[in-house]
Amino acid sequence: WRQRIYAFLLRRILGPYLAPSSSRKLHRCVEVSLTEGRFVLTDVDLDPARLNTLLFSAAGDDEDGGESPLSVGVRVRRAVVRKLGIHLSLREGDEVQDDGDGTLRRSDSDPSESLTVGMAMDTMSKAYRLSYTRASEVNASSNRGGVALLAHIEIEGLEIDLAPVEAMKGGREQQPNRSRHSRDTEAENSSSRGGYISSYVDAALASLRLTLSISDVSIRALDQGGSSFAALRLSKVSYRDEPASARNTTLDQQLPTE
Repeated sequence: WRQRIYAFLLRRILGPYLAPSSSRKLHRCVEVSLTEGRFVLTDVDLDPARLNTLLFSAAGDDEDGGESPLSVGVRVRRAVVRKLGIHLSLREGDEVQDDGDGTLRRSDSDPSESLTVGMAMDTMSKAYRLSYTRASEVNASSNRGGVALLAHIEIEGLEIDLAPVEAMKGGREQQPNRSRHSRDTEAENSSSRGGYISSYVDAALASLRLTLSISDVSIRALDQGGSSFAALRLSKVSYRDEPASARNTTLDQQLPTE
């Protein structure tokens, strides 16, 4: 039952970005360490339709990421993550600080304690407390007493294939599959909305602070025949949320050095 709870949590966070096949098998393939608050997924397929929607939005095309030609002329054809590790923890708002390198730590009052989740029900109980904090958001200072969900995501081996728009045959035919997946996800969310666990999850996600580290990134550009003719490799890409007072984000890219 614990793995189903965590799979539910992961599906709420990652669901929109996962291919239907990966989303359906979450509860079977996730490896959970309760003492460390760590989850590991391997060989995860990302949803090209979702990534293309984000790409369209970034390029200033149709809001819905529909069928208008992409200004840069390419679409995501395939995206695979070889290993995805997620480290989750819940901390009181005044116990969380950013040490400047993207690592979220407790305050100096207890520097030796690592960021661990603890037992599942204790974690859920703390998250539920946040729902009451949200109800009193009119008082900004009350946020310091809330519970923050800290998420550190490590991705090892990200492979992305890009193809010309003209080479993405059947693009219109793929859209209904995405729509069915969206409806299935919405139906699942609707069926769980108002539930006990769902209340915990919604409350925790409202306070999410994220750090992301991606290593061994490979981006291939394919020709009309599907053969690779160009490739870009990045050794590391990192992302982190700024402290709540700023709520800005930064992106650092580190290219391999010769």
